[in-house]
Amino acid sequence: MRTFVLVSTLLLLVLRRTFIVVTVEGDSMRPTYPPGQRLLVRRCRTVTRGRVAVIAMPDPQVPGDPAWLVKRVAAVSGDPVPPQVYPTTDATVPPRQLLLLGDNTRLSFDSRRIGYFPVTALLGVVVYPLGTVTRYGSGVKQHTHGFDLGRVSMA
Repeated sequence: MRTFVLVSTLLLLVLRRTFIVVTVEGDSMRPTYPPGQRLLVRRCRTVTRGRVAVIAMPDPQVPGDPAWLVKRVAAVSGDPVPPQVYPTTDATVPPRQLLLLGDNTRLSFDSRRIGYFPVTALLGVVVYPLGTVTRYGSGVKQHTHGFDLGRVSMA
C-alpha cells in the first residue's frame, strides 16, 4: 500500500510538470475553442506550424498578470510570413520567433497587431479539448483596443 501511494504521488508530480489544464476566456479562437472550453496543454519549448499554443503575452502594458494567450501557430522561424498578416512583403519569420493568429480573425489580438511572439514565451501546445465550463472568470471577455486577447485561465 505504501509503495502504491509513493508511485501514485510521483506519477501525479510528473504529470503536473508535463501537462496543465487551461480554460479559454474570450472569442478569439472561435469556432475551434469557445469561451469556457477547457484544454489539456502539454508543456514544451518547441512548436510546429498549425498547432494551437498557449503563450505569455509579450506586452506588459495590457492588464493582467501574467496574460496567457491561446493562438494558432501560423508560421515558425524561417517560414515565409503569410499574406493575411503582411500582404505586401516576402519576409520570413525571424529566428526564435513565432507568428500567431486567432481562429476568429475579425476579433483576435494577435501577430497582425503586435508582431512576432518570442519562442521563450511558449508555455505549451494544446493536445486535447476536455469540455466546456459554463461559468469562467470574472471578466467574461477581456478586450484591448476592441480586439479579443483570447486569454486563458490556469486550472
